[in-house]
Amino acid sequence: MENIISQLELIINKIDNLENKIDNLENKFNNKLDNKLDKLDNKLDKNVITECKKMGSHINFIENIYDNIKHPIGYIMYKIKNYIPKNTNYTLLNN
Repeated sequence: MENIISQLELIINKIDNLENKIDNLENKFNNKLDNKLDKLDNKLDKNVITECKKMGSHINFIENIYDNIKHPIGYIMYKIKNYIPKNTNYTLLNN
């Protein structure tokens, strides 16, 4: 009977050790995952969002330029269309 009890105590100790190891692995995994998510979040906040705002400003700038020059260019194209060969097609899209 004492042999069985000692065997059970040994098994319980091994199970406790395994539980501790699993807990340690889970903590390490969660810490690494949290660190990586924090790094990704920082990159998004600092780089991507800033660059998207810059690109949005650039797009607005280009659209403003296009709005300002589309009518003068269209007028010039209308005036010189007789001088452009018939087999070529130059158009100014009006979106």
